[in-house]
Amino acid sequence: MKAVSKGKAILFMLPCISRNMTNIIAYLPTEVLSGEGKIIKLRHPKADKEFMVYYTPNMCFELFTKRDKHGSWFVDDNVVSSNELIIACPLDPYFLTLPYLLRNPTHFQPINQILVDQQYPAISYMESLLTQEGLAKICETRKSSDEILVKFDKSKVLEWLSGKVRNVVEEMKVAGVDPGFNSSLTEDEYIRYGCGIVSDYIPASLSKDLYDKFGIELVETEDSEKPPKRQKISSEKENIKVSATSKSKLKPPKQSRAQKQLAAVNTKGMKSMTAFFSKK
Repeated sequence: MKAVSKGKAILFMLPCISRNMTNIIAYLPTEVLSGEGKIIKLRHPKADKEFMVYYTPNMCFELFTKRDKHGSWFVDDNVVSSNELIIACPLDPYFLTLPYLLRNPTHFQPINQILVDQQYPAISYMESLLTQEGLAKICETRKSSDEILVKFDKSKVLEWLSGKVRNVVEEMKVAGVDPGFNSSLTEDEYIRYGCGIVSDYIPASLSKDLYDKFGIELVETEDSEKPPKRQKISSEKENIKVSATSKSKLKPPKQSRAQKQLAAVNTKGMKSMTAFFSKK
């Protein structure tokens, strides 16, 4: 792994699990120096689609990709050709755990049996990032022999998520971040934005419960206000029809006296102007 230090972040050429993934350049926080890391593919906790995570034994990061048409990077004494820059943001592994806990919310199980996914087997790496204390904040826990059994606890999860929302709101205020470009945002408006950010990392069912916990209505962003496709096509056809009808009714413009005289000239036997400029 090659790296160049840039203050609180590091420019890395990352090792990865796929042969097709070469020359990956990432800008990562310096915390990654505390352990060996690698890129893994996981299931997104909300979208249920594949996304990329940089995993280390101490923490994990969500990877966002910025692409340009061309690009090269200086890494140590080498120039690395790559048109992509991956930016990493710290990601709480407990968000990644929630969808798996919801699969069987009524039974106690060891965490290594919960974090199982045939399509994304790398989810098992998250077990090393979870602690008994952390799991107790979102689960009921029970000790059996030498292992800890856990079960999804909705009330604990909502309390934990509420704390995340409050942290987001506090950070927005401290940093002076105003998502509405309005200096007079109310506390409820800040809470709504906080819920929206946290909801980007939890299943939809929990998102609704989170809004309800704060007494805020969840506004759906569906395309319900858009007219049906059939209606839109019909409207376009009507516009075309009106346009064509209007065009057919247009009267030809009146000719000037000079135009009438020119039209009356007998041009039979005359050469056109372009004939004088044609190749011989």
